[in-house]
Amino acid sequence: MKKYLPFLIILASYGCANQQSNIVKTQPTLQQANSDSAVINTNQLSSTKQTKSDKVTTKTFLNKTIEKKKKPSKQKTIKATPVKINNSQSPTLSHIPPKSKNPKSKVIAMVQTPPQPIKPDITSFDLEKLPLKYGHTWVLDRKKDSISNTTRCMISSLTKTFYDGYSESSITIQLTANSLFIKTNSTIDMSYPDTGVVIDQNTSLPLEKLFGDSSILIKQNTKKIIMQLTQGKQLTIKLGFWPTWPKSETRRIDFSLTDFDKAYQSFIACEKL
Repeated sequence: MKKYLPFLIILASYGCANQQSNIVKTQPTLQQANSDSAVINTNQLSSTKQTKSDKVTTKTFLNKTIEKKKKPSKQKTIKATPVKINNSQSPTLSHIPPKSKNPKSKVIAMVQTPPQPIKPDITSFDLEKLPLKYGHTWVLDRKKDSISNTTRCMISSLTKTFYDGYSESSITIQLTANSLFIKTNSTIDMSYPDTGVVIDQNTSLPLEKLFGDSSILIKQNTKKIIMQLTQGKQLTIKLGFWPTWPKSETRRIDFSLTDFDKAYQSFIACEKL
């Protein structure tokens, strides 16, 4: 052991020397590493500062753009007028003219003119279409009358039946331009009271004279009778009949005047042909 002691000392010293050299060699590397790390840290700090500044600038830019968007744009406001909807079922009224300040105009507007009589169309009147019936009572025809046996236009009533106090009888009326002829098939007695021709509520017109034993001819009041017939609603003939003993009552026969005015207008047209 003693023999190898000097060699062990030499080895130990050699090892220590190597360790010192290694330490010396590593120190600069450590210093370099520390310097590098410092440089890296400074670079990192500068980069973080730069990113922070970039973030700040980006944030300010975004805030400005948001503020610009938030500013209200100047737009024209249009006021909508409310529309009233009428749900009622009342009929719509037509245009009403403005009220006149003159009160006389109102009176004139309210006065209705009376209907004008219908003028017959002579050009379209055809004799070949005769006889023509008007309503349920009157007939226009061109034939021989019972007075002069002359062919002429006349208005006749349809035949009506009635009781004369003794039996059933019939009666017809013929109207020409100048006569009213009442024809029956019973003997007429002129002595009965309250006889005559009555139209509506007008005054009774007297029977003028007998034409034979069973007919009456009226000529004097023809124009008056025609005027009342065209404006009336009902014609009444009042007659008394034989036998006079025992005396019965005056008979009343009614004729409707519906459409008589139309029949008379056609009669005028027929007379002019």
